[in-house]
Amino acid sequence: MLSYTVLIDDKDNEILFDQIYNSYRQGMYQIAYSILHDVQLAEDMTAETFVRVAANMKKISTMTEQKRRDDIAIIIRNISIDEYRKRRKNPEVFFDNENFVIDQNNPEDSAIGKVRYMDLVTTIDQLPDIYRDALKLRFLYQLTAEETGKLLGISANNVNQRLLRAKSKLEKLLREEHYFDEKR
Repeated sequence: MLSYTVLIDDKDNEILFDQIYNSYRQGMYQIAYSILHDVQLAEDMTAETFVRVAANMKKISTMTEQKRRDDIAIIIRNISIDEYRKRRKNPEVFFDNENFVIDQNNPEDSAIGKVRYMDLVTTIDQLPDIYRDALKLRFLYQLTAEETGKLLGISANNVNQRLLRAKSKLEKLLREEHYFDEKR
């Protein structure tokens, strides 16, 4: 582990930082790698996130564990997306895979499958945070339900329940935006 503790001035916060590092490092790396598709960049973004965490340990130490997990997942996601944008020099492109994992036997998923990928990502961004983050972590970043649950501080069953609700809300938004009209 790099010496992040130089940025931390409290022994209790150093211990908490070590726990955060050991608990979240692999999940953070997976999020960064799923966005950047580059081992070195994913490691760099994970390190950058830990620098930010270490620099803000006073604030982070007062958060609940779930809030801490959520914030760290959002930080790694955002800095990875920013890096991806810088490297691609195209602010419109967020992800380079064109597939969204969909169960064609599910009527909601089948309808969602007819929407263009970038339209889908844009519409997902309109969902409330708890649904948006679950969808992105699970499908766009391709984490397992267990990994998603760990990052969000909920069980895999709760992840699956959020995904069901998220897909329903997503389909409703897409219908409101007329994505299923024959003219499209």
